[in-house]
Amino acid sequence: PSKKGKYTADRICCLATLGGLHKSPVHAFPMFTRGAIAHTNRKYPGAFLRKEGVGYVSVGSRAVVGCEKSSTAAFGSYKLVSGRGDEVGDGCIPTEWTRLPGAQHIELDNAFHTFSPTAPKNQHWYGADAMIDQWLPKVLEEAGHKEKNIFQCAEDFLESLHRKPLVVH
Repeated sequence: PSKKGKYTADRICCLATLGGLHKSPVHAFPMFTRGAIAHTNRKYPGAFLRKEGVGYVSVGSRAVVGCEKSSTAAFGSYKLVSGRGDEVGDGCIPTEWTRLPGAQHIELDNAFHTFSPTAPKNQHWYGADAMIDQWLPKVLEEAGHKEKNIFQCAEDFLESLHRKPLVVH
């Protein structure tokens, strides 16, 4: 609980990460994450607030196989993260590195890490309409909104802002 006796879960129902990097990169490239992931994992490991009622969902993808001879940047990106370029991931982060310990994990077959206006019509990022239905139901379930849709959840959240002030310490 916070200093005023309120729990994080009073304000946060679920943390969902889309292609998030949850392990420190293996190579000694301090400029890549500047130690932020290692620090976070030491101070707030895995699904740190699950005991307070916060749900967790991590989402990864198996859309791109890293290939050294390919014109995509996946091989180089995966190699910076895991030390191996021949991993499978979302074109930026290898799938295995998107797993947050203690979280529900979803692996999509064809989500890409970033949005590109020049991408083919069938190439979608995690937040594209074609992808959201594959992970949002699990997020709503983890958030305790099994019977609600995203619009009802958003309305509930906005209404809650009027009931009690958000205090950040």
